[in-house]
Amino acid sequence: MNLLVLSNMKPSKVHVAYGLFVQNQVDVLNKMDEIDHLLYLGITSVDKSFAGLLKKYLLLLIQLFTQAIFTRKKFDIIHVHYYFPTILYALVYKFLRNPKTKIVVTLHGGDVSKYRNLSWIYRAPNRFVDHHIFVSEGLRNGFFANPSSYTVLSAGILDSFELERPQVSEKVFDLLMVGRLVINKGTDRLMALLEKLEGELTVGVIGDGVEARAIEQFQSDRHKLVRLGLCPPEQMKQYFYQSKFVISLSRLESFGLVMSEAMACGVPVIATKSVGAFIQVQDDYNGFLLENSEEEFVQDNVQKVQKCLDLYGTPAYQEVVDNAAGSNGCFKLGHIIIEVVSIYQKLLARDETRDLPG
Repeated sequence: MNLLVLSNMKPSKVHVAYGLFVQNQVDVLNKMDEIDHLLYLGITSVDKSFAGLLKKYLLLLIQLFTQAIFTRKKFDIIHVHYYFPTILYALVYKFLRNPKTKIVVTLHGGDVSKYRNLSWIYRAPNRFVDHHIFVSEGLRNGFFANPSSYTVLSAGILDSFELERPQVSEKVFDLLMVGRLVINKGTDRLMALLEKLEGELTVGVIGDGVEARAIEQFQSDRHKLVRLGLCPPEQMKQYFYQSKFVISLSRLESFGLVMSEAMACGVPVIATKSVGAFIQVQDDYNGFLLENSEEEFVQDNVQKVQKCLDLYGTPAYQEVVDNAAGSNGCFKLGHIIIEVVSIYQKLLARDETRDLPG
């Protein structure tokens, strides 16, 4: 089969983590025997200004025409990542080049919550989608439609994320936060917690975003907050191994691949109660769950976080490490891609059955 992948999130040399999970899927799909030809078109710019958005979506349209529509090769499947407005490009190809192409859409989170109140231009294209993939059941419940054909499937973590033995003995970071440095991810919550936590803690922060300056300007007589910037997966693994806990303080989290990556490396996760955390973290078994209240966040959770920190070095901590490392195998990318290719095959087989005589 010939596969066209469309995404408005694609890594670049400057923004190495931007849509990296889509790039990871593409890399594995390229190795699958079932895929005869794969074309990946995506947007690398993160410019959110009107002019920036206009430019990058115009460039994507040009790529679509020059590399997909005005070519001899037809694509059997179009896999869209991040529903809107990327779905519109899939429809352009379907209407102008191959009406029989099947459209698969993976919805990652913001494409459900951010555009929920848009008019018909958001809703109408959905009737041309042949199969929906939601990264969590909660995300499916938040979608405006109830698709007849859908799968709940995470974006997948690299198979290389795993617990290495013997473990790194020296832990540099008491806590490690990974993700976009924005309010939704809880950067403000992290700094507020640190004001109340005891001892002298070293906390690493991986990522970039509008809250980066606030992280860099954080001052404490006892705690050290270290911004580590962006890093590739292999470096990320090393930071995981050097951390006692990974902390996720998101207000909303549809899945949260970082939690899976950390747990696969044997690093317990301390996470606020969210759709993504409930899927992955079992409280006091393979990680720890915090209350997600807004007004009393620190008061509700400071004792729980302190208890987790005090657990380090005990047999109980090692038990959580082992449980974490053994709990997320179903989220490995190799497993996810087998499921995705199976979806493609079933869609094409359905058409072949319809075309049979009699």
